[in-house]
Amino acid sequence: MPGAEIIAPCGAFDYGDLDEEVAGGVREAAQRIRYNSSTAIVLVGQDLLTVKELLGHGRFLPWVETEFAWSDKQAQRFMNAARWAEGRADILSNLKPTAIYLLSAPATPPEIVEAVEAKVRAGESMSPKAIQEMMDAARERAPTQRRRAELQPPPKPAPLDPKADAQAAQAAFMIFAVMKGSVPALLRMMKAAGDEGSALYRNLEALASTPAKKAAE
Repeated sequence: MPGAEIIAPCGAFDYGDLDEEVAGGVREAAQRIRYNSSTAIVLVGQDLLTVKELLGHGRFLPWVETEFAWSDKQAQRFMNAARWAEGRADILSNLKPTAIYLLSAPATPPEIVEAVEAKVRAGESMSPKAIQEMMDAARERAPTQRRRAELQPPPKPAPLDPKADAQAAQAAFMIFAVMKGSVPALLRMMKAAGDEGSALYRNLEALASTPAKKAAE
């Protein structure tokens, strides 16, 4: 294995001019080769992950460079493929190595990965070119979606509750009066203003009489 590409990506071969039996046999051979190459990518990645854990930080990359003349990027592609392949054995043989590299790349949007997996499980053939086109289209849509989000009007504030606001104001007023020790003075002011029937007046009046009650007890 000279590099991270175990087999070169290929296009669609024209089987039309072949005998039906020959075409069938060649197609089966292609499927076996594709399966073996896809499996090899995952197996190599699994071994690399194991060795990386065994060697620890700072020693793995020199080992990879010495043993295989691979770059860190090439080794990462194998290891990403091994991580991605977990739980996806049912579709592995239907994807070319380059497609696996694309799907396992950290930069590939999760929605693209999910869409491709769904298509493959439904029996649709997904070439590396088709996957790349989906990724390009997603990148082109992203700025438009971001601009739409920016143009959305801000959420409306919660409707005002006059009753709750009045209660909060009364509570704040009472706390302020207590802290300043001016409850009796406030009561006199409210009485002069004709606010004796208000809830705030009654609350302050009860608050003012509390020390007297405790002293009497």
